[in-house]
Amino acid sequence: MLDVRTDDGLRHMDWIERHLAEAHRSETEAAWAGQVSLNRELYQAVAAAGNLLFAGAFADGELVGYCSAFLLRHLHYDCLMCQHDALFLLPAYRAGTAGLRLVRTIEREAARRGAAYAAWHAKPGSSFEGILARRGRREDVVYLRQLTKG
Repeated sequence: MLDVRTDDGLRHMDWIERHLAEAHRSETEAAWAGQVSLNRELYQAVAAAGNLLFAGAFADGELVGYCSAFLLRHLHYDCLMCQHDALFLLPAYRAGTAGLRLVRTIEREAARRGAAYAAWHAKPGSSFEGILARRGRREDVVYLRQLTKG
C-alpha cells in the first residue's frame, strides 16, 4: 500500500522535474503548453508565505505521485480558499484509492489551516473528473484557447 502524506513539496521539486513532470505534461497538456519548467521562485515564495500545500504518494520511500495546492484569500469574498495546482500518479499506482487519498490529504490540510473550500480542476472525461463529480459540485467550466503559434 502506498504511503500518502503531507510533505515539504519544495524538497521534492528536483525529483518531480526529473522523473514525474514530463509524464504528467504529456498526458494532460496540449503541445503548445511548452516544456516542463517548474517556476521554483514562485513555489518558494508561496511556501515562504505558508500557502503551499503538498501531499506525496510514496512507494518504498520513493515519490510516485503528488498533489499540490495553494491557499489564498478569495479575491472577491471574505474567505480563505484552497486552489488545486497539480495531481499526478504514475500509471502503475493508479488502481485503488491513491488519487482520492491525495485529494483527501490536501483537503484535510487546507481545512486545518482554515480554508472554507477547495477548488479543483480536471480534464473532461478523465477518471479524476469522475472522482470530483462524486465529491463536489460543478461551479465553473474552464476553457483554454491557444493564443500563440508554436
